[in-house]
Amino acid sequence: MAKMDEDDEMHTRKGLRRRGRKNKYYNQIDLEDDQEIDPDEVSDKDADLQIIKEQEEEEEALRKMVAASSKKQQEVTAARISKLDQEKLTREQRAEREAGELKLKQQQEA
Repeated sequence: MAKMDEDDEMHTRKGLRRRGRKNKYYNQIDLEDDQEIDPDEVSDKDADLQIIKEQEEEEEALRKMVAASSKKQQEVTAARISKLDQEKLTREQRAEREAGELKLKQQQEA
């Protein structure tokens, strides 16, 4: 095989026929050689494509999970803010009522 590679290199350097072929149909032979792809190479390409597809699916699933988590966190935050606002309003109303009662008590005592 090394001998063949050396011969091919010598022929290409001299500008003779590609791959050292003496056949006038070398273009057709080269095309046929290219079409006879090694099945392992095809399966490797398919495996690579399958891996890429799986990675894209995982990324999409992660994106959806992050979006759902973010939405849930926003809902929790909104609920907390609403609860705090309600408690603040209740405290203010209680303070106003107590102030009103105190004022009424002071007026009754006077």
